[in-house]
Amino acid sequence: MRILRIYNRYPPMPGGMEKHIFYLTQEQRKNHYVKVIFNEGEAQSEFDVKIGSFSYGRIKPAFVGVFLFYFNVLFELLKKREKFDVIHIHGDWSSLVFAKVVKKITNAKVVLFSIHDKLRTKKLYNKLMSHFLKNADHVFSTGYEAGSQIRALMKDKEVTVQPSGVSQIFFEVPEERKMQKEIDVVTVANINPKKNIEFVVDLAKNNKEFSFVVIGFGPLYSSIKDKIQKLGLDNIKMLGAMSAAEIRGILDKSSCFLLTSFEEGTPTAILEAMVRGLPIVTSDAGGIQNIIKNNENGFVLHRFSVEDYSEKLRMVLKDKDLYNNMRKNNMAVSENFGWNKVAERITKITESVLK
Repeated sequence: MRILRIYNRYPPMPGGMEKHIFYLTQEQRKNHYVKVIFNEGEAQSEFDVKIGSFSYGRIKPAFVGVFLFYFNVLFELLKKREKFDVIHIHGDWSSLVFAKVVKKITNAKVVLFSIHDKLRTKKLYNKLMSHFLKNADHVFSTGYEAGSQIRALMKDKEVTVQPSGVSQIFFEVPEERKMQKEIDVVTVANINPKKNIEFVVDLAKNNKEFSFVVIGFGPLYSSIKDKIQKLGLDNIKMLGAMSAAEIRGILDKSSCFLLTSFEEGTPTAILEAMVRGLPIVTSDAGGIQNIIKNNENGFVLHRFSVEDYSEKLRMVLKDKDLYNNMRKNNMAVSENFGWNKVAERITKITESVLK
């Protein structure tokens, strides 16, 4: 297959969608030709094409930046006149506006669309999404909630829910792996409003007997760090951005993984923690209850109550039998999360749609 993948951001830009695109492309390139067109980030191979002289992602409203990006995509495609079998578009409704034109220019047979977040509740948004989803032949959703929303919106549309995969580095066992648990609770997230990291600070304030660390960076990083200092909390640390190997090292030193997001697809950070055997305490963002089962491999909470979260954290951290059972269950199912298997499933579905 010849696949053209389009999204405006690419690693080393941070984000789950960016990682998803990078690892999926890596795996598919083992057997297929894949070209990626992007705007922000750096080319990862000779087949990646960076277009635009500035960051379209900074333009507000966001759809204007997406349109400008796609005008440049169309110019690039008209200039090269390269043919493809499959167009794989990642993003939101605005990314599908030019899908038919891209399909025609490249003589492609199929347009795939991947959405990595849940749909919004605004009527205009849903109308636009419903209209432009018609430009896609098949839809992938990394989140269960978004998958259900799209099925309700477009009853005739084929939708596959496929969470992102986990990088191979999380499956590796370091030669000097430290098994002692120095950290009680770890959170890995981009530090932005929808990740609700301030609630992690509230939990640290209410559970001073436990140590908390937060890995990640984003627009709220400085303000949350300031809040921790003002409260005088010495049991929570903001570690900033880290490499995959560094994150793996922190996970191995931690006892429990905490996620407090308002919104998610299926958070890859949870899957990475499960691979390393950590029990999970999480909000129900993105339909995560499809992966985390209460009392089996973690707890899913449906309201942001400091008391409720504190109770579950104490259960996981103080009940050794419960902890060991959750650890064993997470490590048992985690072999299905590898990018080789995830990419294989996406590729097989792509081939079936193409046929």
